Amino acid sequence: MMDREKRRNIIKKIVRFWLKHELAIAIGLVAIFICTAITVLYVCFADRKQITESVSSQQDYSNIFDTDESGQIVKNTRKNRTVIATTNSGGEVIEEEYKTILEYNANTKPGYMNNCIFLGDSRTVAMVSYGFVSDENVLAKVGISHTSVLSSTFMQNSGKQYTIESYLKSHKAPVIYINYGVNGMNGISEEKYEKAYKEVVEKIMDLAPESEIVLMAIWPVDDNGPYKGNVKNEWIDKYNEFLKTLAEYEGIFYLDVDSVLKGTDGQIKGEYDAGDGLHYRACAYTTILEYVIHHPVKGVSDDGEFIVKYVKPTGDFKKMMKETTTLPANVQVVEPEELNQEQQQQEELITPSPTPEAEKTKEEPAPQPKPTPTPTPEPPQPSPNPGPTQEAQPTNEVKETPAVTPEPVVTEEPEVTEDAPLSPSPTVEVTPTPDPGQQETPAPTEQSSESSGE
Repeated sequence: MMDREKRRNIIKKIVRFWLKHELAIAIGLVAIFICTAITVLYVCFADRKQITESVSSQQDYSNIFDTDESGQIVKNTRKNRTVIATTNSGGEVIEEEYKTILEYNANTKPGYMNNCIFLGDSRTVAMVSYGFVSDENVLAKVGISHTSVLSSTFMQNSGKQYTIESYLKSHKAPVIYINYGVNGMNGISEEKYEKAYKEVVEKIMDLAPESEIVLMAIWPVDDNGPYKGNVKNEWIDKYNEFLKTLAEYEGIFYLDVDSVLKGTDGQIKGEYDAGDGLHYRACAYTTILEYVIHHPVKGVSDDGEFIVKYVKPTGDFKKMMKETTTLPANVQVVEPEELNQEQQQQEELITPSPTPEAEKTKEEPAPQPKPTPTPTPEPPQPSPNPGPTQEAQPTNEVKETPAVTPEPVVTEEPEVTEDAPLSPSPTVEVTPTPDPGQQETPAPTEQSSESSGE
C-alpha cells in the first residue's frame, strides 16, 4: 500500500510541475530539436559541398585545354604518343607503352643524372647549394613564379647569366625537369595560374624540341608555418592534379615526387622541414635525388660516373643553405671562372646569335685606308658615324693651328649583377675634329659593342 501511495504522489508532483511549467518545458524541447536538426544538416551539406568542389577542380579544365563536343580533353598533337621507343643492351629498339606518370625502376644507375637539367625556384636553388646537382645543370632563382619565368634573367652561382631561351639553346639536355608552382598561388585566379603554367611548358617545348620534359609535382609545405597565408597543401594537391592533366595533354611526363616528401597527415615530413615550413633540409634532397634516378624517362642513358661540379654558393644561393652539411662524396669543388672572362661570353649567352653577315664583319680585319691625294682645305664635316651622344658641332672657320686630338674617354664596364640589364650600355666614342691640313681619310676605328653584337 505504501509503495502504491508513493508512486501516486510522485506522479501527482510531476503532473503539477508540468502544468505549472508546461510553456517553458515545451520551448526547451523545441529548441533542442531545432539545434539537433541544424547540426545534422550542416554536417551533411558541408561534406556534400566539399566533394562537389573537389570533383569540379579536378575535371573542369575547359578554359585551359581544347575539348571536343562531349567535353573531353583533346590532346595536343605535338607529342601525342602511345608508345616510347627504347633500346635494350644489345641496341635493339623496343617500343613500350607510354605512361604519363614515371614509374619505378630499381636498376637505374646514378649516371642518368648526367643527362638532366633542372628549372625551378628557391627549392631548386638549394639542390645546387647543398651539392646534389652541378651549378651548370640548374637554372633557378629564389622567389620566382612560373608567371615571370619567360621575362626573367637568371644568375648561376658561378656568375653566368642566362634567360630561359639562351640557357635551353646552349644546354641541349635529353631530359628537362620543371619544378615551378609553389610561388604565386596567392593573389591569382586558378585560370590565370593554369594558363601561365601551360604557356611556360609549351615555350620550353618549343625551345627544346628534342628533349623529354618532366613536370615535377609541387612539394608539400607545413600549413601552420610562416608561409601559411601564401600557400596551402590543399592548393598544392589541386594544382598537382592540374599538372598531371597538363602532362597528359602535352604528351610529356609527370614525376610524383611529393608522395615521398609528405607525411600521413599530408604535411611536409618533420625531418625534411628546414624550419619555415616551405624550404627543405639537405637530407630531403637525398630522397629527392634517389626518386629522380629510380623513376627515369625510359630510353635515356644512365652510363658514366655522376660527378657534381660544385661552386661555393654566394648571394641567394648561400641563403638557401639552412644548415651546414658535409658535401656528398661525388662532389668536385671547382672555382668559378673570372668575371672578366665571362663578360666576353655573356652577351652571346643572353642574346640571340648574330646574323652571318654581322659575324663575318666581326671576324674580318679592318680594311687598310687607301692612299689619297691631299685635298684642298675645306671646312670640316660632321663625323659620318656619330656615337649615341651629341657630337661637337663643326665649324666653318679654317684654323691655322693644328687641332688638338682629345684623349680617349675611358669608360668602366658596368658591374654584373642579377638585376643588370641584358646588354651593357654602349661605349661613347669621341670623334676628334679633323685637321684641314691633314688627309681627310680617317683612320679605321673599332666597332662599338652594339654594332658588333657583343
